[in-house]
Amino acid sequence: MFYLDVPNNKIIVVGPLSVADKEGLLLVKGPGRMIGYLGQPELTKEVLRDGWYVTGDIASLDEDGFITITDRFSRISKTAG
Repeated sequence: MFYLDVPNNKIIVVGPLSVADKEGLLLVKGPGRMIGYLGQPELTKEVLRDGWYVTGDIASLDEDGFITITDRFSRISKTAG
């Protein structure tokens, strides 16, 4: 697990999901994350776990705190709206 603590937000990459052992699933926690899908409590339960938002993105965190999104784990990707 790779962990980044930025003011008021926490970001972790859990995995590994790659051979390089540096990529994993991106999770975000903080006051700016979404609180749920309107009228869709079951979908909300799928993406919010213990206060963490499971983004569905495959990412890596480097030692300087830069996030690189390399792939998409979730089959649904919202591109507008």
